[in-house]
Amino acid sequence: MKNNALYFQSSNKFNWKKLALVYVCALLSAFVLGYLYILLNTYLPYVIISFFLAIGFGMGLTFIITFGLELSENRNKQTKVVLASVVGVFAWCSQWCAYIMMAQDGEFPSFSLYMYDFWAVMMPGEFFGTMYEISEVGFWSIFDYTPTGIMLALVWLLEFGIIAGIPFWTQYSAVEKPYSETQNKPYNTKTFDLAFSSVSDTEKDKFIAKVENNPLETIKTMGYGFDFAFSLLSLHDLEGETKQYLSLDNIVIKLDSEGKEEKEVNNVFQYLTIDNGTAANLLAYILQNQENDENIAEDETTEDENEV
Repeated sequence: MKNNALYFQSSNKFNWKKLALVYVCALLSAFVLGYLYILLNTYLPYVIISFFLAIGFGMGLTFIITFGLELSENRNKQTKVVLASVVGVFAWCSQWCAYIMMAQDGEFPSFSLYMYDFWAVMMPGEFFGTMYEISEVGFWSIFDYTPTGIMLALVWLLEFGIIAGIPFWTQYSAVEKPYSETQNKPYNTKTFDLAFSSVSDTEKDKFIAKVENNPLETIKTMGYGFDFAFSLLSLHDLEGETKQYLSLDNIVIKLDSEGKEEKEVNNVFQYLTIDNGTAANLLAYILQNQENDENIAEDETTEDENEV
């Protein structure tokens, strides 16, 4: 069990004005993306395409929200989660408004009509009343089957879970990155090329306890990894600060069905606090080992050339 007190602790600070600006930009983006989502679904009426469009919609919202939060230097997890929830629900409602207009008029609405009638369609009676009417008759078919009632509602629920769930879960599960309150900027991250041995799940708790007690000596005792399974160390540092941070990730290289490499990353620990002396010694140790590896590689290359 890791000791949370030894890891980076966020200040939970944020700026109300900057947050309000992020809300405006994210909601406007959701409004436009909702229209484009239904437009693409209308002209590409295939279930599998609709599924991936929903994923793309959710990921697009996530990118916009994350980008805005990083620019606004927001360190408050609660406000991040609330923002993602509000924008996700609004995005889902936006695409439904375009869908309802199309169902009522029999043709896809222009963007100007979408903007003009948006709030009228968003009225609860109009919004949910039309949803109920559509659920009674269905509005699309697959293999001559037209989903209606509960089955159609389940499809809509899945769509909601994808569109609103992706940005929500991204912010909810994210770990706060080290940030300097004195310098008002994030820490720099250096991920070293030196491949250490992987940390197994069975040894993970013991390893974390050791690295928390003595980071430098624990890292020194790690062996070298394999080409397909290893771990990479990252140093999060910022000049002028008294605290620096360490992270370690297990990396597994796999081949997909087409023989292409896929990299699977699993976190061992993130943002363990270390002092400047430990950071400097660790950096020197890693750079020395990297230089030794490069020299060994050069010697092997020279021997191969001589043999030829």
